[in-house]
Amino acid sequence: MYPQAWRVFMEDVRKEMMCLYQEGLINVTQKGVSIDPAENPKGPVRISRKK
Repeated sequence: MYPQAWRVFMEDVRKEMMCLYQEGLINVTQKGVSIDPAENPKGPVRISRKK
């Protein structure tokens, strides 16, 4: 995999991120604020595990 090829996977990664977030398995924040689980975020997000 070449460094420029990672963008090809972003849609799949974001879909899986939202599934895990909606199931309550991870935290997803944007600018330090939890995002709405019903909406797809635009721009960079941070993913962390639940405590």
